[in-house]
Amino acid sequence: MLWAFATSPYGLGLSSEGFWGLCDRSIHALARQRDLAQRRMAEYVAALRSDLYHTAGKSFNDPPAPADFMSGHLPGVEERAQQLIEMGYSPSEAVALASSRQSSEHKLFVIDQACKMAHAKKRRA
Repeated sequence: MLWAFATSPYGLGLSSEGFWGLCDRSIHALARQRDLAQRRMAEYVAALRSDLYHTAGKSFNDPPAPADFMSGHLPGVEERAQQLIEMGYSPSEAVALASSRQSSEHKLFVIDQACKMAHAKKRRA
């Protein structure tokens, strides 16, 4: 398994001969460097996404920071939606609330409008 990680282009990208020529400490040092490089790239992408949100022409009560886009920082939309469903929201309302960055009042307004439109469509059908 270590050989597969070391020789994979998604792992360390070493040749088979290069892998067998390294000691255990060297392989682990290379793996740490790879992990640090991936973390730096994730931080770069998170900062870029944050900048895009700030320049998207939307108004946020709580503007997103780069850390908001890092994995493990906030629960995912699916987890937040599941929590809202357990609180009694319908699945569509829960997903709308979980994925929105707007204020609570605005979220409830959007959901209320969507529910009214859905009920109006059902009546017409």
